[in-house]
Order: sequence, then structure tokens, then C-alpha cells
Amino acid sequence: MSTYDKVQLLEIRVKRAALLIEKQRAEILDLKDSVELIKVHNEELQHYADIYKQDEKLIDDSISNSLETLNSIEGLLDIDPETEAEFDAAENFSGGEAENLDDKLNLDDVF
Repeated sequence: MSTYDKVQLLEIRVKRAALLIEKQRAEILDLKDSVELIKVHNEELQHYADIYKQDEKLIDDSISNSLETLNSIEGLLDIDPETEAEFDAAENFSGGEAENLDDKLNLDDVF
């Protein structure tokens, strides 16, 4: 291989290297932009997380205050047996099982 051929081959390799370097620089700039965008999103998410924690604390404090208020009411737990039975029925209510009124109701009695 002649010196001229070697110089041409070297020139081709230098041009390829220059193109690869330029491509890498462009990719680095894109990655930097992506990192900046991610930082902004992270700051927004942190802001929302902070607000959520504040709201959670307010709700927790409100529930605690409500429970303290209920506990301070005298006689609140003195419930007669009939009312207690109604509360038990309400707590055990499952929701989807309605009674069949056809068995208990005669339409002739209504009209």
C-alpha cells in the first residue's frame, strides 16, 4: 500500500471519528435536556408529596379532635338495648340482600 493510499485511509478514519464524536456530543446534549426535564418533574412530584403529607396530617388531626370531642360527651355510650340492636343491625348490613316483599305484602290489602 502506497503512502498516498495510507493517507486517504487515515483521512476516512478521521472523518468517521469526527462524525462519531459529533453524534456523541448531540446525544450528550439530549441526555442533559432529559436530565433537566426529569429534575423538574421530580421537584413537582416532591411538591405534591409534601402537600399530601400536609393534608394527611390535617385529616389525622381532625379525626383525633373529633374523637376527643365524642369522648368528652357524657352519656354518649349509654345506649338503650333497642337502639343498640339497631346499631348492630346497621353495622352488619351487607347491602345486597333485600327482603322479598311479595311474600309479606298482599296487593289486595293495599287497594
